[in-house]
Amino acid sequence: MNNFIKSISRLYVSNDMLFLMITIMVVMFFGYIFCVLKERVDLFNQRIEFKSDSITQDYIDDVEMKSFKLGRKTLLIGDEVKVYLNSKVFIKGVILGAKKSQNKLCLITETDELLELSVSNIRKLKILSKYGRFI
Repeated sequence: MNNFIKSISRLYVSNDMLFLMITIMVVMFFGYIFCVLKERVDLFNQRIEFKSDSITQDYIDDVEMKSFKLGRKTLLIGDEVKVYLNSKVFIKGVILGAKKSQNKLCLITETDELLELSVSNIRKLKILSKYGRFI
């Protein structure tokens, strides 16, 4: 019993340390709130940021459709998808748009690789998350 009391007494935190921990938690909470509000403003202004070195503004300008329908699914730029190809291979990435004249779906993979997939080669498409909300 005596050892138990000694171990509890070691957990004693001073008032200064407690004040510092509460302050850090409040700052973290407000930082999270501001990040969420920034995302909402960007979503409202239809501005999407990609953290990629391989995407250029010229490439995004070449993409003809930012919002389109593929089968029964409506897709927007920034949606995260898993594409199953006819060759039984799947590719996971973020949609950049579609080139209607070439009938291709443009996406960027997790390894920062730009792909243009022909719609005729797509067997199945699964939406993992919509930009701005989760499914």
